[in-house]
Formats: sequence, C-alpha cells, structure tokens
Amino acid sequence: MRHKSRLNSMVWRNLKWVCFGNSIVKAITIPVTLAMAWILSVIVDQAVSGEVRKVAGYSLFMLALILIYIAVQTVSNILICKRQSKAIHQCRMDFLEILLSNSLNKLFYADYGELMENLNSDLETLTERYIKLYPNMISSALELIACFSFILFQSPVAAGSLLGISFLQFIPPIIVKKYMQINYDRCRDIEAKITNHVVEAVNGFEIIKLYGLKRWWQTRLTDYHKEYLSAGRKTDAVAAVQRSMYRLLDNTLKFGTYALMGIYAMLGYCTFDVAVQVIYLSSGLFNSVKNLFSTVPEIAVTQNAEIRISKWTAIEEKGEKGSSSVSTLSSNVPIVIQNLYYKYEKD
Repeated sequence: MRHKSRLNSMVWRNLKWVCFGNSIVKAITIPVTLAMAWILSVIVDQAVSGEVRKVAGYSLFMLALILIYIAVQTVSNILICKRQSKAIHQCRMDFLEILLSNSLNKLFYADYGELMENLNSDLETLTERYIKLYPNMISSALELIACFSFILFQSPVAAGSLLGISFLQFIPPIIVKKYMQINYDRCRDIEAKITNHVVEAVNGFEIIKLYGLKRWWQTRLTDYHKEYLSAGRKTDAVAAVQRSMYRLLDNTLKFGTYALMGIYAMLGYCTFDVAVQVIYLSSGLFNSVKNLFSTVPEIAVTQNAEIRISKWTAIEEKGEKGSSSVSTLSSNVPIVIQNLYYKYEKD
C-alpha cells in the first residue's frame, strides 16, 4: 500500500494548513452558539418578568456578537480560500509531475478517457477529503461534545433524550452508502468511455470516412449516452431519497424536541429558560450528528477516487521477481530537458 501513502502524503502536504484553517473557522461557531443560547434564554426570562430595559440591552449585545462573528468569519474565509486555491493548484502540479515520471510504455498505453477523469474528477474528489470532509468531522465532533455537555449540565434528562433521538439520523447514510460508491465508479467509467470514443473518432477520421463507419460510431456513442443517463438517473434517485429522509427526520426531530421540552418543563424536569436553551442548541446537536453520519458515504467515495488514481503514483520497481534489468525506462529515472531552443522557419 506504499502508493496510497505516497499519494496521501502529497495531498496532505499541500492541504494541511487549509484543513487546519477550515477546522478552526468552523469550530469558532461553537462558543458563539453556546453564548447565543444563554443570551436568548436570559432575554426570554427578562421579557416574561417585564424587564424591558434589560431585554433591550441583551438584544443589542446579541446583535453586536453576531456582527463581530460574521466579520471574523468572512475575513477568515477569504484568507483560507486564497490559500486553498493555491494548494489545489500545487496538488495538480505535483500529481502531473508524478504522472509524467512513469515509464514511457505505461504513458503510451494510458487510457486517455480514464486519465482525464483521474486529473479532473478523481483528484478533485480526493482533495475534498482535506478541504471539506475532515474539517466537517472535527468541527461536528467538537460541537456535539460542547452542546451535549452544556445541556447535560443544565438537564441530564434532556441531554440523554436529545442524544438518543439524534441517532435516528444514522439510518439514511447507511442506506445510500453502497449505492453512492457504485454509481460514482460507474459514472466515471462511462465518462472515460465517451471521451475515448470521441478521441478515437478524431484520430481515426480517415478510416471512418473510408469504410463508412459514421453510423456505427454514432450508434456506439448513443449507447454510451444511454448508459450514462441510466447511471445518472440512479444517482439522482439515491440523492433524492437521501434528501427526503433527512427532511422527514429534520421535521420530526425539530417538532418532537419542541413537544418534548414542553412536557419536561411542565413536569418539572427543567426550568423554562433551560428549555429555551435546549431548543436553541438542539439544532446544532442534531446537525453535528447528521454531519458525522453523512461523511461516511462521502469518505467512501474519496477512497474509491484514491484507488482509481493510485496506479499513477505507484513507484515502479527495477526488475521483476529477482531479474536484474527491465526493458523499459524506470519511473526512478526522470526525463530531463535542458537548453531547449526553438525558432520559426523564416528566422
């Protein structure tokens, strides 16, 4: 598995600071959310007591906190996006360098369509692991721990209830995980076939005209498009089912939490202001659990992408089964061009 570690180290070297930055920016929302929950409960409590001046003061403080948070997040996102663009470009350059260091016969017999998919879709999917997925996992885990601890300190019964029902969100990703992986590989393979078919028509244009193969070529292309449409429809159906299940669960959890906290407040398991805090934090807790579970199929897709492009990052060994030489150039001997000049015919 040395080729995978080489590929991972290349991507991680370029994107590690972007990963850390995105994780920190997403984690900043946690203390802000906790502070907002506490301020909102105080505002509700003061409003019930008729303290109009205190309500206005806390409301202005909440508004100022929101504005500061938005400003900090906006500036941070701009700085991270600039570094992210440079890092992704460097990943592409490094991958191209590794690709061109392969032996000449391997490059000569490379599948053009598959290579285009590796350079465009697969590499982009792999970089999203460090740009999006890992930061989401880290921030979601921290948010889950923070919200649960805060609610647990206020009301252990409410904390246990919310954590229990939040695990219902574990169902949709498990159902769609297998289909997302299959459809990803299928779509990439069909796109590679379509690209190869078009390139073959360009390279063999004279043969197609000579033997009258235009209709045959168009029929093959139509078959590829039909196959691609079939895979696309299945992918859209899986995504629609996942969105529908999440929408149903979101409404169930939202209104179920309202009803549950109202019952707990009436039965005396928690006070009214604690119920307000729990309701406000419940959305963050549910979202953090959903993000943790939803990354399972997405990480599986990135693993498939890594496997697809790993053959270009594999270091070729000298010889096979103890032989001392090979008939092709090794990838350990790069091609170097120096002092290259060019001129036009009229010069």
